[in-house]
Amino acid sequence: VGHRTPRNAPPIAMSNPHAAGAIGSTVGDLISWEQALRTGEVVSPAGYQAMSTPSDGARMTHGFGLVRHTLRGETVIGHGGGINGFLTFLEHWPAHDLTIVVLANSGAFPLQQAFYGLSRRVLGQPDAAYEATPLPPAALEACAGTFRFPNTEVLVLRADGDALASDYPHPRSVWRSFGKDCF
Repeated sequence: VGHRTPRNAPPIAMSNPHAAGAIGSTVGDLISWEQALRTGEVVSPAGYQAMSTPSDGARMTHGFGLVRHTLRGETVIGHGGGINGFLTFLEHWPAHDLTIVVLANSGAFPLQQAFYGLSRRVLGQPDAAYEATPLPPAALEACAGTFRFPNTEVLVLRADGDALASDYPHPRSVWRSFGKDCF
């Protein structure tokens, strides 16, 4: 990645996110808060169970406030968030009594990559190794286009060589094929 000049995040009217963006914290405070939640200091054990159990039984979804999912065969409970210029991610591994928090003051920071890289180091797990699988030009062209989601659009373009390019999740992101329908 080339040199990037820092710039201010776009302004946001705080009437939209309200309290979701009006909280300031530290890594230490968030770890204390997470521990207080799951140990009965803030909510009852039944309340925490409701907060952290998916309401529809899906593999990865929200309970009443937290996300519970399986990562490399282990249960993980937490939540992430972000607002213009700031990102956060907190998850707890019950089997290891491990909580990890990462805060970033740049929307361009690869938060989840850093977070899960840190978790692999702490848990002694190897990084996933992927080898790019070149696709024929026609297959790459077929994957390019505008993808519409409820709150945004993502434009994916054919890049030089055997890749796609997009400004998602970060400006000048390059997407390489790692198998059928996997970039």
